[in-house]
Amino acid sequence: MVNEKSRAIPERLGFIKEGASRESGLISGKFVDHYWYSLLADEWKDWAYVAYHK
Repeated sequence: MVNEKSRAIPERLGFIKEGASRESGLISGKFVDHYWYSLLADEWKDWAYVAYHK
């Protein structure tokens, strides 16, 4: 089960995918992957400034 729309949200907001935990969760009897995203404070400030001044 892959939720592409959900995975696109952090990427659209400027987060960087740092890694994945493969088959680390169980949903409806199926193993699913979990993805880890990060955003540094300076990256957030830059992104927020650009988004606000569009």
